[in-house]
Amino acid sequence: MESKKMHGGEINKSFFYANDTRYGNGNVSLFTFFSEFNRDSPASGYIEAGFLTTIFVLSIIANSVILVFMIKSKASLTVTNYFVCNLVIGDVAFVMAAPFIAYTRITGNWLLGKTMCNLMNYWMFVCGSVMIWTMTVISIDRYVCINLRTSTKKRLQPRHVGAICLAIWVTTAGLFLPLYIFFHIRTIQIEHGTVTICTMIFPYTRFRVSVLFTCLLVLFGFIIPISLIGFNYFRIFKRFWASKRAVDNSADEVVRRRRSNARRGRDVKIVKTLVLLVIVFLAMWLPLFSVFILIEEDVQYYNNAIPSSTLVWVVFIAFGNSFVNPFMYGFINIEIRRTFRTCCGRFRSVGDISVVMTRSVQDEHLPPTSVPAQTTHM
Repeated sequence: MESKKMHGGEINKSFFYANDTRYGNGNVSLFTFFSEFNRDSPASGYIEAGFLTTIFVLSIIANSVILVFMIKSKASLTVTNYFVCNLVIGDVAFVMAAPFIAYTRITGNWLLGKTMCNLMNYWMFVCGSVMIWTMTVISIDRYVCINLRTSTKKRLQPRHVGAICLAIWVTTAGLFLPLYIFFHIRTIQIEHGTVTICTMIFPYTRFRVSVLFTCLLVLFGFIIPISLIGFNYFRIFKRFWASKRAVDNSADEVVRRRRSNARRGRDVKIVKTLVLLVIVFLAMWLPLFSVFILIEEDVQYYNNAIPSSTLVWVVFIAFGNSFVNPFMYGFINIEIRRTFRTCCGRFRSVGDISVVMTRSVQDEHLPPTSVPAQTTHM
């Protein structure tokens, strides 16, 4: 990447080469994160800001519909949907950073102050991790109910769900405290004035703290939860198809037809959606973790190659997951799907609504031996 020599050090689109006076690391490479200088086109910042603002508005609207539905609908008061509420809250909290990033992409300099520098990056990682682990807990809950045939008395109660969600938030908030501590504002003198960036600077030790933190971030924030999600949904998938084979092999032709015709189409759709949830999650979050690793490598070896626009676009993709999630829930939950249709002007009759809600309540209390009924409210 082309760079220029300035009084304060080397500058290119997204890196400064400057002296670290805070921790005594000497000359270090500083990544600008959401700031970018020497841009080829001034309009690029406005384009990025436009995309970020759009995904912010759409995500808030979609997740608000889910929250309103969950609060007002008594038929949605299930364990899985309580977890979904926590996931929706994490989605909303995560995407709240989008307007601030959009503003910084336009201004270039970091003008939001020290508190926002520490808090915004820290809060984004906390919310992202909460979303990942909430999805993991949902998959565990579904696996226990479906594959282990847990009795109704032994299933999670709302108070248990609240405690688990609180534990996820508290644990994640503590795990990412280094991000809050080690993000700093740096004002660097250049040829025509100064620039201000919000960057991350780790203290100097015998081992590289930043490398250790990045490895732990990828391990606990991506590899472990994704592995658990994949395992649980794979076992659920096998359980569904085992149940399908059992029905097909049933000696009672009448029972076989009645059960298969009434439930098979819905079961297959639910299984496909569970698999799709994992695929979409991987597709929308893997780029962010990959770029974060590459940035760490750039900083450590002074490559200064990755522009901050790359980070912004993979963050935008992660924001997109907050917008996609509500629609994914709609494929699984009949009430949520009906709510979205109502918002689009497709109203159902009162009788149809009553039947759907009544069936939802009944399905939630069916015994665990009925596999399809356990997954209606995923």
